[in-house]
Amino acid sequence: MGPLALLTKLALHMLDGKDLVLTITRGLPHDVTTKMDLKLWQVAKTIHHDAKSCEHFHNNNVDALAEDCLNERLPGSAWDAVKQFMAEHGVRGLCKIDLGRPRWREEPAPLV
Repeated sequence: MGPLALLTKLALHMLDGKDLVLTITRGLPHDVTTKMDLKLWQVAKTIHHDAKSCEHFHNNNVDALAEDCLNERLPGSAWDAVKQFMAEHGVRGLCKIDLGRPRWREEPAPLV
């Protein structure tokens, strides 16, 4: 049993114990997923602070935005931020250990 599973088992008797364990462990130093999440948050902030990018994200649905990501048609600062994120983390995806599942650089809709 790994450390996360052990902590989760120990916290089962607590109100919201499982959520508490995840909250505590996600802030650990050198956690790759936490670092990636923070970088994605920076991408969102970049998009939010650029009027053209923010308007583009508000005016399009997920499928259109994912298509824009794939075809490099996002407005300037949005594309720069997404491109940089994808260069580092685009090989990840939902169920990342399943090699048959698409990577974010192939199917960016979950990120959008």
